[in-house]
Amino acid sequence: MSTINMEYLIKEGRELLQNLEDLASSYHVKSDMHEKLSWETVGIGGMLSQLVSGSELTHSLISSNLEKEWGQELVDSHPDLFKRVYRFRDAYYRAKNT
Repeated sequence: MSTINMEYLIKEGRELLQNLEDLASSYHVKSDMHEKLSWETVGIGGMLSQLVSGSELTHSLISSNLEKEWGQELVDSHPDLFKRVYRFRDAYYRAKNT
């Protein structure tokens, strides 16, 4: 992956991480939505950490599993965020396999 694409992926990952954290905090801490978003935050945070440090990319969060992991209610409630997370996971996966 080129340096420009990697820089863009890191920038998008940082913004996405903040958006996920903000959205998770808007839900009750014991709600399913909060839990799903918090787990997504952990995954994106781990991916981002590897991208920033230049270490080996090891996370296996595949885009095609995202809808199942989030559930239809969360996907329907936040379709733009869902698309961004999907694209980020996909770009990470492609970077991992190049």
